[in-house]
Amino acid sequence: MSNINGSYEDAYVQLPQLCTDLVEANPGSIIVLDRTADNHFQCLFICYAASANGFGDCRPVLAPGS
Repeated sequence: MSNINGSYEDAYVQLPQLCTDLVEANPGSIIVLDRTADNHFQCLFICYAASANGFGDCRPVLAPGS
């Protein structure tokens, strides 16, 4: 499988470039890549600009609290 898909380590090395490519392809998107002190992957947050803008057209909903 690693011959076809590559290793996990290789995929994590490519994450910064993936983030850069996503922002270039989707201007206004928010992408946050967190790494540990020793440069290991910790978490990744992606918010596409089109999705964020689409939520602006949603109607507010009031619901009773629990």
